[in-house]
Amino acid sequence: MKNFSFLDDPVGTLEKFQQLAEIEAREIGAQIHFEDQYCLDVGAYLLLAEVWPNLAPIFQGGKMTRSVAKVLRRVNLENAFRGASFPRDDNARDVWAIQVQRRQISGPGDSATPQLDPQRKEKVADWFCDRIDEWLGVPEIKQMLSALGRANFQQIIGEILDNAERHSAPETGGGQWSIVGFMARRAIPGNGGYEYHAYLGFLSVGASIAESIMTAPEKVRKKIDWYANTHRRQGVQSIETLRTLMAIQDGITRDAAAVQANRGGVGMLSIVEIANEIGGSYDPRRRPRITFTSGSTCISLRDPYITLKTSNGEPNEPRRLFCNLTNSPNDPPDSTFVRDLDYHFPGTLISMDFVLDPHFLTSTISEDEHHGPDN
Repeated sequence: MKNFSFLDDPVGTLEKFQQLAEIEAREIGAQIHFEDQYCLDVGAYLLLAEVWPNLAPIFQGGKMTRSVAKVLRRVNLENAFRGASFPRDDNARDVWAIQVQRRQISGPGDSATPQLDPQRKEKVADWFCDRIDEWLGVPEIKQMLSALGRANFQQIIGEILDNAERHSAPETGGGQWSIVGFMARRAIPGNGGYEYHAYLGFLSVGASIAESIMTAPEKVRKKIDWYANTHRRQGVQSIETLRTLMAIQDGITRDAAAVQANRGGVGMLSIVEIANEIGGSYDPRRRPRITFTSGSTCISLRDPYITLKTSNGEPNEPRRLFCNLTNSPNDPPDSTFVRDLDYHFPGTLISMDFVLDPHFLTSTISEDEHHGPDN
């Protein structure tokens, strides 16, 4: 396992999962060697942890760097990999974890009384904000979420998880999801200083984005099919891939009531908003990166296609991210960033990474939105 990251090598990383299935089918014993110095994408390991229990127990031992093993131990994914060998490193001072949280209960609710009990996704959203405060509170940054900022982030995370529940299992609305993340302090080569690298992974298993959105009301399907049929390019971007890109835009939703009320469909681009809010930078090389892997589609969002814009510049208008220089649905997306995959992934994986840049956060966060830990 080298360059095991949907952020850096989505095609090669998905191929590694195919190779695992092929090895399992023909071998009676094997080892996996994880050769990356650092964990480059916690989403890739979240998906591997989902797959691993379903593999035949032929994988024993293998190599892994201390840095990667420490991250997996801190985010509580270590126990998912039975038979694997993890080196010990008890120095946890340079890793801040969002331990894996899962929803694996089938059905439309989380309990027998879903209208009365707090939903698990709401608890996770609140807990997630606590962890973000820990990240922002390191001495070099000294920030924390304000009441308004916390409420906004809770809403965004709740919408993301709600989308995963409803859209990965369109028939029941009771889909499964997992969320995990960590921040690591890493030395800057040749600089003598440190950077804070943050990684998040969101996983839902079941229907892909393209499959789910085609159960939307006819008005929405017509809009999606117009876009897909207009820009389809054989061998570059399939109907499925173009449907996926259109589906993540604001205002595109499966919810008939939301369509009738001209609302809804904001969850996916809100993920981009999270990254830009806390992981923005004036340095293009340090700006956030997000990869959507869903079905046979890969969408890689990064500079120059990471900044959210509206059609007319008004803040209350639907946001757009069409991955082209005009940011318009009338032009095809850049094939370097939006492309087909050779294999089909049954679900959706969202991998994110960004650097917490103290200079950016200090200069862009107003006191009305955030305040220091002593205030």
